Amino acid sequence: MKLKKGMIEVFLAFYDEGQAQLLLDTANRWIKCKDAYPSIIEVPEQDFEIKRRVLADKLAKNNVYILADILCVPAQPAFISAIKERFKPDIGMVGLGFVDRISEYPSGVRVCRKGVVSKWPIKTTDNYDKEHANAVIMAGKSIDIWQDIMCRELGKQVKSDA
Repeated sequence: MKLKKGMIEVFLAFYDEGQAQLLLDTANRWIKCKDAYPSIIEVPEQDFEIKRRVLADKLAKNNVYILADILCVPAQPAFISAIKERFKPDIGMVGLGFVDRISEYPSGVRVCRKGVVSKWPIKTTDNYDKEHANAVIMAGKSIDIWQDIMCRELGKQVKSDA
C-alpha cells in the first residue's frame, strides 16, 4: 500500500514485541478505513509517549496526520473524509469522541498538524495528553474534541464496522 494523494497517515507506535498482536489487529482495522495509511513505528519504552509524538511529527509526509494508540480505531466508515472537511488551518490538534467515554484532552486518536510543537514539554502525567495539548495551545493553535466523529477501543472480539 502506497501513500496516495488525499490519504492521511496514521502512526501506530509500539515498544515491546509482546504488543505485536494488538498492533496487528489495530493496523488491520485502520487499513479498512478509506483514505487511512497506517504506519507502524518502534519507539524505546523510556519516554515512549514523548518520543512517539516527536517521531510521528518528524516522519509525517503531509501537513495533517493521525497519532493513534494501540487498539484505538475508527467507529465510522467516513472517518477520514469528515476529518479532512473540518480540520482548518487554525487547529493544531483534535481528539475524536469515544463511543463509551468523554476525554478532557485529545486522546486515543489524535489528528495533528505537522510542525506545530517545536519544544516538547517534560512529561508530568501518565499519558502525556495534557502536556501535548498545552504545547499546541502555547504554539498558537487551537485544540478541540469532536464528539460527533467517533473512535473506539478494540475489544477481544474484532468487529468489521469500519
